[in-house]
Amino acid sequence: MHLRHAIPVLSLALLSACDPEPATSDAFVVQDAGAADTSILVLDDARDAFVLPDDASVDAFAIDTMSDAPSTPGTSVSMTYATQTGTFDRAFMGYVRTGGAITGLYFEFSRGADDVCPSATSPTPQQVITIDGFSHGMPAAQTTGIMARFFDFEGLFRTEIAPDAPTMSRVEVTAIDTTAGTAEGNVSFTFERGSATGSFCATHCDSLDAM
Repeated sequence: MHLRHAIPVLSLALLSACDPEPATSDAFVVQDAGAADTSILVLDDARDAFVLPDDASVDAFAIDTMSDAPSTPGTSVSMTYATQTGTFDRAFMGYVRTGGAITGLYFEFSRGADDVCPSATSPTPQQVITIDGFSHGMPAAQTTGIMARFFDFEGLFRTEIAPDAPTMSRVEVTAIDTTAGTAEGNVSFTFERGSATGSFCATHCDSLDAM
């Protein structure tokens, strides 16, 4: 969960496919993680909402997932896992700031949920991939230091409650516009039982920010 480095913002033209920044929730409390190069971000209520007890089953939670909400334009991350396939079509991001500067990005790619910023009370997605550790506030590619986690609340791909972590992760941000609150790029993940790859156009959410 390390996310560090510096910003200036580029490429308004590349971001035309993204939606404007949606309304955000004030239900989140961001905790200070300390110095830029050594900090570990503390998950707030929104991110902790994805961490369910290890000894519980998916069915025991009777999770109310949504599958008919609009997707985020420009986002299509295809997953093949075990014998199943599916597409993550919503992308959201939070800024990691150091001394007021955006020094990293946090991402959530989801399937079957609202197309508004995640909050502690928003519907649970069918599946979600969370990404900590992208340590740039400007276009860049990164393959090390990324902490990605795959949660399947629906139980389509896997029945385990604990998230699966990929053995290889690559995140590339090709354009970012902090005025519009959008970022474009592509991702690739390799899991022991599958893979996910595709492009995204992420919308900034205040609820996902961290200091």
